[in-house]
Amino acid sequence: RIMPESKVQQPSVLGFEDHVHGLPAEQAEEEERSRIDPLKEDLCMLRGLFLDALRKGSSEIKTLRAEPGHLVYHNYDTRDLDFKCAASNLDGIEQITDGVKSILRLSDAYAEEACAANLQSICEVVNKASLEDLKVSARFCSEFLAQVNLAERHHRYRRWRMYKRGESDILLFSDGQHHQADDTLKQLESTGFTPAQIYESLCKQNLELIFTAHPTQATRRSILRKYANLDGLLEANDDRANLTPLMRERLSMHLQQNTLSIWRTRHVRKLKPTPEEEAAYGLSVVEDTLWAAVPQHYRVMEDALRKLGLPALPIESRLVTLGSWMGGDRDGNPFVTHTVTTRVVYGAMRRACGMYLKDVEKLIWSLSMHGACSPELQAWIDAQEQADRPVVAPPRRDRKS
Repeated sequence: RIMPESKVQQPSVLGFEDHVHGLPAEQAEEEERSRIDPLKEDLCMLRGLFLDALRKGSSEIKTLRAEPGHLVYHNYDTRDLDFKCAASNLDGIEQITDGVKSILRLSDAYAEEACAANLQSICEVVNKASLEDLKVSARFCSEFLAQVNLAERHHRYRRWRMYKRGESDILLFSDGQHHQADDTLKQLESTGFTPAQIYESLCKQNLELIFTAHPTQATRRSILRKYANLDGLLEANDDRANLTPLMRERLSMHLQQNTLSIWRTRHVRKLKPTPEEEAAYGLSVVEDTLWAAVPQHYRVMEDALRKLGLPALPIESRLVTLGSWMGGDRDGNPFVTHTVTTRVVYGAMRRACGMYLKDVEKLIWSLSMHGACSPELQAWIDAQEQADRPVVAPPRRDRKS
């Protein structure tokens, strides 16, 4: 069904409103460039590297088929690669037939101008396309959208850093709010709340995040970790101007390797995960993200409180706590038994101890200072050493005796 042209609207690229109309013309233009141009450059680079890798790989496969046993490796050098040209070049890729090429190019045209005529053109080509072309087109579109989501998430973080450094005055989302801790506390104070009330409320606040193994969560951990690698590489690319030519080439190579690796990886699990595997997946979210993000959230809140002249949160405050139903939801799931729940709980304890052990080992290397401690601390250390002293076992007899 085709919508009337008057109702077809171009969606916001970043999901937040454009509030530059009240700024001077030059500043508004600069804000607009800083908001959009870096995102477009990242997208062009990711797509260009991805299609370039597919094109060279297709050429290698074509040569191998023509001359079995004779594989000619292409030069994957990206130093002189024109990202813009590579991102728009769909030729020479084995999976992209003429039908797929038409769908992808019409989709790009609709992205540039979201009008009813361009949408109608896509519908006409899709109705005539083969099922195989539709499957390939859907996969390419899914991959491109994943790259857009990744680049947009990184760009939000980049904009946030610009705002915190004072390089940009605009960080407004579609609801007109900054969504920054210090800005929110200032807004509360301006609406009549006293700093004491704000502090008291935060001390009592608790957000509990409950983990559950939802069947709609189909993205594999291997894919998520590759996305995390790409995000780190995009952050390194922000400092591209200060890198040497070799470092820039290596960075582009790693970006290309990750995008191609994601494309070659099965995105859907072949086998249904067990309750224990679902719990292990949920715990990996804690290990990979929340273990560092929750303490960072506390530091952000304490910095916002400091700007209001308030003390840090008490040690017993619980802004964020974690809970889990994984391995324990026995309300109708026949695969979750008391034995499974026991194994999941002990597995979670073991992995938590491993995370604490890593942090303790870091502290051991950090706290390398030597000097006299207080009598109270020395007494506590002596008591711990006495309690942890191993029992001396009797001497073992010689086997010959």
